[in-house]
Amino acid sequence: MISEDYLPISRINQFVYCPRRFWLVFIEDSMQIDTQVLEGIVTHKVVHANSADSNRCTNLSVVSHRLKITGLIDVAEPILGGFRIIEHKRGSVQAWENDQVQITAQAIAFEETTSAQVLEGSVFSWRSRRRDDFVITPELREQVEVVVQSMVDLLTTGMRPAPIQEKHKCKNCSVRDVCQPTLVQKINRRTSQP
Repeated sequence: MISEDYLPISRINQFVYCPRRFWLVFIEDSMQIDTQVLEGIVTHKVVHANSADSNRCTNLSVVSHRLKITGLIDVAEPILGGFRIIEHKRGSVQAWENDQVQITAQAIAFEETTSAQVLEGSVFSWRSRRRDDFVITPELREQVEVVVQSMVDLLTTGMRPAPIQEKHKCKNCSVRDVCQPTLVQKINRRTSQP
């Protein structure tokens, strides 16, 4: 049985991308349904509906009781010596850090759920119809543990994180209007001045 204190693996991606975004979506339920979000929802529905390839497992529920994380895997594909976890994305083909950490968390949960080894991860881009493969390294596995603990610590403090300094991440963020990163940073600068 999975209790409510298990973290959704998809939220790991959001936390690594921006802890404030994670907070606004996961705690304050401030998700804005924009075109990008809708495209992502449709992409995942198509993936899960078109799972005729018998060699692959799709829409697979996984859990790690050790890390207290749970989620769905788009595709688990057998490869020589183990499996590759494939996450479908609507945007660019590059496997960014947040994607790699999410997929590694899925790999850890897949291994605990199935006792099979995951060697690789992959981001498949619906836009370009290409994918970016990467090796699931011990360093990525360690990073998952650190990130999950950081998420738990943040939830325990109950304090909304400050906006991140990486402005390029804010540009197309679906919670930008709620987050108000520029306004919050201006206020913080004014209140910190003598």
